[in-house]
Amino acid sequence: MTLSEIAALPVQSQFVPSFLESIIDKKVAQIALNCLEELIDAILTWIYCPYHNLYQAKLARVHLFRDTTPLLDSTKQGIAEIEQNGKNDYIKLHNKRVYFTLIPNLERFFSRAAYISYVNVFDDDNRRPGWYKIVEHELSRAGNERPMAKCWMINTNQLHRFEGINEAPFYLAQN
Repeated sequence: MTLSEIAALPVQSQFVPSFLESIIDKKVAQIALNCLEELIDAILTWIYCPYHNLYQAKLARVHLFRDTTPLLDSTKQGIAEIEQNGKNDYIKLHNKRVYFTLIPNLERFFSRAAYISYVNVFDDDNRRPGWYKIVEHELSRAGNERPMAKCWMINTNQLHRFEGINEAPFYLAQN
């Protein structure tokens, strides 16, 4: 998760200047603050409510899978979340699961063990409303020094059901 990804979250406050927002972005991205930034953060957290509220709002857009792989909700309405069910973590949009395959037993794992750095959920502005993009960012490693991003498109205007299985309706991601 990079500082630019956190800065791009669609959560803003007109009462927090940009230099203070950069401190919040570093704090959410878990980048070390220098001594002056630490002091400013400590003071403003206690005495300036818009600063603390913006920090809480940005922090609420970062969800964590079980092994602390982050999911960044970069949608305008903040509709992405994680459901932990048994041993599996599912991405949910509008409180409905997103499946990445039509085979119910074959599941997609987002974890450091699967070499996933972080996952982003965006509004798809190129299509009509109800379309979202889920982008998975890989970790760089010895065998793959230039990791690629994988992207799925989701149409939340269309619900699906597995044939013969009485489960809740879900969204199907298109690779």
